[in-house]
Amino acid sequence: MIAKRISTSVTSLAAAASAISLSLVAAPSVGQQVLEEVIVTATRRSESLQDVPVAVTAFNTAQLEQNVMLELSDIQEQTPSLFITQSQGASTSVIVELRGQVQNDSSVTTLDPSVGIYFNGVYIGRAQGAMMEMFDIASVEILKGSQGTLYGRNTTGGAIKVETVKPEPGEPVTGYAGGAVGNFDSYRYEGAVSFPLGDTAALRIAGRHNENEGWAKALAIDPLTGETTDSNLTNGRDSDLLRASLVWDATDILRVTFNGEYYSNDDAGALVKDQLLDRWTAPLNFEATPDWLEAGSNAGGAEGSVKNETYDLTFDLAFEAFDMKAILAHRKWDFDNRFDTDGTSFNLIDTIFDADGEQDSLEVQFSGLAFNDKLNWLAGIYYFEEEALDNTLTSFGGAPIIYDGDVSGDSTAVFTHLIYSLTDKLSLTGGIRYTEDTKELDGANRQFGSCVYNPDSPDVTPDGCFGSFSDDWSFVSWTVGLDYVFSDSVMAYVKANKGQRSGGQQLRGTGPAFSELQQAVVDTTLPFDEEEVLDYEVGIKSEFLDGLARLNAAYYYVDYQDFQYSEVIAVSTYVQNLGDADVQGVELEGTLLFGEGFSLNGFFSWLDLEYDERFQSGSPEFKWGLSLSYSTEVDYGEWNATVGYSWTDERGSLDSQFDELNEFLPLEDYSLVNGRIELALNSGLSLAAYGKNLTDEEYSLGALGTFVGNLLLGDPYISNVLTPAEPRTYGLELRYAF
Repeated sequence: MIAKRISTSVTSLAAAASAISLSLVAAPSVGQQVLEEVIVTATRRSESLQDVPVAVTAFNTAQLEQNVMLELSDIQEQTPSLFITQSQGASTSVIVELRGQVQNDSSVTTLDPSVGIYFNGVYIGRAQGAMMEMFDIASVEILKGSQGTLYGRNTTGGAIKVETVKPEPGEPVTGYAGGAVGNFDSYRYEGAVSFPLGDTAALRIAGRHNENEGWAKALAIDPLTGETTDSNLTNGRDSDLLRASLVWDATDILRVTFNGEYYSNDDAGALVKDQLLDRWTAPLNFEATPDWLEAGSNAGGAEGSVKNETYDLTFDLAFEAFDMKAILAHRKWDFDNRFDTDGTSFNLIDTIFDADGEQDSLEVQFSGLAFNDKLNWLAGIYYFEEEALDNTLTSFGGAPIIYDGDVSGDSTAVFTHLIYSLTDKLSLTGGIRYTEDTKELDGANRQFGSCVYNPDSPDVTPDGCFGSFSDDWSFVSWTVGLDYVFSDSVMAYVKANKGQRSGGQQLRGTGPAFSELQQAVVDTTLPFDEEEVLDYEVGIKSEFLDGLARLNAAYYYVDYQDFQYSEVIAVSTYVQNLGDADVQGVELEGTLLFGEGFSLNGFFSWLDLEYDERFQSGSPEFKWGLSLSYSTEVDYGEWNATVGYSWTDERGSLDSQFDELNEFLPLEDYSLVNGRIELALNSGLSLAAYGKNLTDEEYSLGALGTFVGNLLLGDPYISNVLTPAEPRTYGLELRYAF
């Protein structure tokens, strides 16, 4: 079946490539403007996007600004098969889903992400604080499919690479200063400057303060009258960011780069709302608050803060026979969050997260050319270690459930990636990686004052109150592929990858409990195993109409084994291996230049996940979007304008997948319209107006089954606790560049 699908796809793409090649020969000259070449580093080498035999979506600084991509989640609005949201109640804790693969509870520090986030080449191990602001960013690349033979950690879904703007030795002083104001009392001020340090070094310093009072309200409800007695604003921001980058050409063959960043956000809470019953009056009367951005809450809404520090030091050595790169990195994070878990004014469930951790990593790469430059080779070693303390308190009607874990782990890997030119047009790609992972958990969980671990386990104290768990995993990842250049503007490829994601321990285990997914009682303290994917991809990359048009397409098929899924059982997160699944999909991305200064970008994706006939994938089946831009030069400067539209199909929620009675699932489809217009004067001064969600669409980014539904309606998934998404926001920006 798999071979037939791939064969059919290859045949179709080959026919398409031949047709496009013929059209290129006959294409008339339309004009002088051509598409800008997009340079990416998806294969650890600087290459044109059109020459890379893998599906990649890329954004540069101007595209991020013009498409109003203010934080990491905004890139999903112009990227196929990508869905990014926040963890329940925490606006800075990110959940990334790519091609149907997801870490669906990012607050669990023993569960690795299926999509790796890399910041200046450094793998970000934990999601807390990873919803980064798109400030002074040079590029963002989204790599689709399992990663392992090129990148630090093995991931099954893909990777997101974020690179900041760096200084360049020998360049003059450059920089900018600016600010913005907008609705919800939002304002920010920011600046960056690069300057030389002698002839061989340069330093860049960038900083920002970003603040808004919040766009949602948590309501205090009088239980006797049902009247609103007080309200607190939520979903605000109070963040500071400071970054420094130093580049030093120490010798003719050695470049040293240092990056350091400090980020804090003291207003990082997010409202959750029961979609059906969020206002409680005695004895058991519930109503819904009509305003989408308001909800009854007994905990005063949501509170949160996050602090991150990230440092990395890179050595680039260019020897005559090969190149060498070494990346040393350290990251610290501190995360606190409180939210009203049941999403109502009823005093039922409140959760407080208190977690902090740090990670260290070392990566060494060697690369070069061999066999008359026919072989482009890369080999490397990678080491990663982390420690984290996770203390979570859930109050269930005033009775405490305590999750207390001391988490540690390390990963060691060796890898190689080879590209061999069989002919001038045909290339063979191969890579292999060996990984050893170790994870440890010292747990002291309590449920209503009682110990939760099985005292018969050799890893548990006789009273069942403390457990020390340790597990090891080792596996081999690989990739193999062929790509063929039909012409200077058309390339097709086919590849296969095998990837894994490590298992881990149950940070929030509470002993035996009933699993809705398995319809059986399970021990929620037992570890979960690694998951494995075997994915196939066939694609085509093309440019035509004399360089005015670009179209890239890919079909993928993923064979999923023992895929990891986080189920909320009672008030605990239980990670389990559900079994085998199949994921397939199609992705299209295109760009067209037309008229004088107009460009149109578009994308489309289709995704199908097959596991169980009752299972609703959390990923949207269809997703598409368009972005129209216009740029023109005038005597006094340049006008730039962009308007973007994206549509996301309905989708299942994270924990309500198996309930056929749930009238609120799947979550509804939604569409977003964003826009920005800018006047950049010759003097360096620029003024811009921007807007996000201009139609003020009301939609949700995720849902959890609510316990109010369980108590009052007899089914935990009839009602849902939702995370309202951002309403219409707009503002003005002023900047001076020098």
